[in-house]
Amino acid sequence: MMNRKHVRCICHSAFAVYPDAEEPWSDVWVRWRDRPGRVRAYGPTLISRADVLGEVEKYEFLIPHYSKDGSTEMEQFSREELPKARELLARLDAERYIIDDEKPSEHTPNLYTAAEWLTRATAEDLLAVWLLDAHGIRNAKFEWDRPKIFVRSV
Repeated sequence: MMNRKHVRCICHSAFAVYPDAEEPWSDVWVRWRDRPGRVRAYGPTLISRADVLGEVEKYEFLIPHYSKDGSTEMEQFSREELPKARELLARLDAERYIIDDEKPSEHTPNLYTAAEWLTRATAEDLLAVWLLDAHGIRNAKFEWDRPKIFVRSV
């Protein structure tokens, strides 16, 4: 029988308490024991397809309004971010998970899922893919801490 790595998950989203709750994104702190006396801690942001689609729609909506208002700085920013968001959305149509590996040593990576919304099950699937890819952890057992407060992202 294979030992399972216990991974403690701490977040303030509703799915930490209610497994079927749906969120567009969530910050989740994960901790596990690497070796005796050593604890590893990371704070990935989990992002669903709905959140990426919302970013695309936001930039498409804002560009004409910034043009009318004369806010060239914000218009330029939106014009630069829109193709990135569209590319990410297209990648999510083709791939199930995307791990933002621009800064691989960073303790707060962005993890994207093609699932429409985040639930506890999709969060655990996404975290399992990241733990295997980035840390070589197979067969993780997730333990969710019950938050004292909720932070709604919608």
